[in-house]
Amino acid sequence: MLHVIGGGLAGLTAAWEAGRAGLAVTLYEASPQPGGRCRTLAQAQLGEIDNGNHLVMQANTTMMALLQRLGTLPDCYRLTAIPLLDAATGRIGQQKTGRWHLLRGHLPGGSLSGWRQIWQIGYDLCRRKNAPITVAEMVKDWPNRALHLMLARSVLNTPPEAASAGMYQAVLRQLLLKSAVAYVPRHGWGEVLIAPLIHACDQQGVRRIHARVTALNWQKNQLRQICFGNETINIEQGDQVILAVPWGQAHRLLPEAVPPAPMHHSIVNGHFDLRAVLDAAAIAALPPVTGLVNDDGVEWVFRRGWIASTTSSAAGELAARHRIQQAEICWQAVRRAFGIANSITPPTHRIITEKRATFSATEAALALRPAAATRLHNVRLAGDYVQSALPATLEAAARSGRLAACWAKKHAKRQV
Repeated sequence: MLHVIGGGLAGLTAAWEAGRAGLAVTLYEASPQPGGRCRTLAQAQLGEIDNGNHLVMQANTTMMALLQRLGTLPDCYRLTAIPLLDAATGRIGQQKTGRWHLLRGHLPGGSLSGWRQIWQIGYDLCRRKNAPITVAEMVKDWPNRALHLMLARSVLNTPPEAASAGMYQAVLRQLLLKSAVAYVPRHGWGEVLIAPLIHACDQQGVRRIHARVTALNWQKNQLRQICFGNETINIEQGDQVILAVPWGQAHRLLPEAVPPAPMHHSIVNGHFDLRAVLDAAAIAALPPVTGLVNDDGVEWVFRRGWIASTTSSAAGELAARHRIQQAEICWQAVRRAFGIANSITPPTHRIITEKRATFSATEAALALRPAAATRLHNVRLAGDYVQSALPATLEAAARSGRLAACWAKKHAKRQV
């Protein structure tokens, strides 16, 4: 028996992969709506909206394989270019997403020189492990410095002045070696990812239990019990457990196996009804995503159906503001991105603030990321915070879930 605690992307991926391999799986999820940061939320006036906005790159091999196997990749836009608005100048351009276009013109000397400089920076970082630098320091002389500051903030969810240059460089290397083509869902990640994953889990016979795990009891390096308030489930000999909950919760449940979570940063997402300001034809003509450079509060504006959604990463200052101010700031970003001249007042909307969205991608915090293996022989960790070469992204979550399922399959074979 495999017990998966947590119904976010990592937990759902682990449960599905293990179920496909023939393991008996029970999934425990505290929230009534699985999916974590990808779950869909129902709103009376806006209908279904995403809890969070995400871009998936073609270089994200685990996510791409997941969408292909679920059969939902055709329900995503394939973006070979993304409109960019420079909020400082008001100029709009197109950022092509080919691997070389990511560097061409962004670094001195053209793309080949840019490639060499990226690797030179990597070499310097390897030599200077005792004196790591930040993203802001790394890109300070790059011609398209503002673009990379925006990309680093959104990918790492950390202010560039504090974010690890090594982690951002790892992201750039992955895009350059594979592909920077991007995908976004036509309607939402709940529709193309979470709902199909839940359905696939059900088809594989995964037993889903809506219950909050309150404690884990262990003896002699083995997890023995899962507690739900007054109820307890015994972990039998040969059973495995995948703990796929957020870092802070994992530490509370297994303080001796999981280190305390470092500082986390917030993400603010705004969702707005465009029907009040644009007709159907004008809405359909809008791009599915627009990037904002040199903007004080918003990095991305998405258009899904008749909903405009904004994303603000490392948004501590915005998250501290009143909801009315948040809506005004996000709506002005929508107006700039889509060229909406009228309607200064925000239309029907909803603001979603994730106060502890992901851990701070500083050098100090990255050093604290726990390995997937724990001191408990029958427990594995899964989640975007687990030690890897990736920041806390959908790819990191899905990959950790898949690797945890592989561990469970190998463990089950050894028991036969």
